[in-house]
Amino acid sequence: VATSDAEAIDLEIPRSRQVEMLATSEGFLGSSLDYIASLAGHFRALGIEDDDLFALLKEVRAFKAADVHEDRHSLNPA
Repeated sequence: VATSDAEAIDLEIPRSRQVEMLATSEGFLGSSLDYIASLAGHFRALGIEDDDLFALLKEVRAFKAADVHEDRHSLNPA
């Protein structure tokens, strides 16, 4: 179990950077977005209310959608 005093935990990362990192990071087991979406789904199924996690997931999905829209726009400039 990770705690806030663990060396690898950086409590100073701004929320906007957290969102960007979660929206764009991938590893050999999948994307960070997939991980937090799965976690949120399991929380909901178990009746666990974690408003911060649910809000973070919403922000990450919005960032990802905006990023995809921006990429498409840069490929097809008006």
